[in-house]
This record gives sequence, structure tokens and C-alpha cells, in this order.
Amino acid sequence: MIPRAKEAFENGYFFERCWISYTLIDDRVTSTVNHLGEDPYDDNNRTKPFNQRLKIIKKEVSANPRGKLVALGIDKVILGEIAKWSKKRNDFVHELTEQGWNYVDYEAELEQLAIEGMELFGRYANGVMRLKKRMKSSESLPKK
Repeated sequence: MIPRAKEAFENGYFFERCWISYTLIDDRVTSTVNHLGEDPYDDNNRTKPFNQRLKIIKKEVSANPRGKLVALGIDKVILGEIAKWSKKRNDFVHELTEQGWNYVDYEAELEQLAIEGMELFGRYANGVMRLKKRMKSSESLPKK
């Protein structure tokens, strides 16, 4: 998906890149929740809402401010930035669908949103990759 996001951006498909960014961030958030020993799924085996899963990670970071997540770059700052970007993206999508699609009027905003999303994904994904490596080397996080 990362090459597709790059291609979308290069071709001016900023809305598509925003969706890809969100999907990639969502996947890494789910992965982090799994590594924390928490269940990312609800009772109906559907993925819990994004903000709920993000709160699980924030809770771990707050409880262990010098813990492994923070040491790997998954801290309050990036989690806050992800929450803010996600809300901005959601609000923007709803605004576009309510007002109708006039893409040209929103191109600059979509471009900025696309840039921010992939930048956040890159930073967050680096922490998740380091977390996975530690988990594989049996330096697992404590289960609750």
C-alpha cells in the first residue's frame, strides 16, 4: 500500500492518499493494541472504533511514561498528533460529502492532509516495527 500511496500523491490523488494513510495508521494501531495484550475486537468480532483502540495505547503510555512504547517513539505527542489528524480527516470527509464533491476547491487542503497523514504513518510505523522486533526477541511488554 505504501507504493500505492506514493503513486497516488505523485498523480495528484490526494484524497486517495489520505484514505491509504488512514488505513495504514489504523492497521498499526491495531497491531500495537495486540502487542499490548489487549483485544482490538468487540464482542461481535468487529474491530473496536479507532479512537477506542488509540485510547488503549494512550493509557499504556500514561501508565508507563518511561516504558518500552515511549522508548520506541510511541508517545503522547505522536498519539495526540494522530488523534488530531484523524479527526481533521474525518471532519473533512464529512464536509465534502455533505457539500458535494468539488475537488478543485479543496485540492490544497487535501494535499496538506495527505502529506501530514503519510508523515505521521512513517513516524508511528517506525515505532511499531521496533516494537515487533523486540517482541520477536522475547522482550515482550507485560501482559495485563
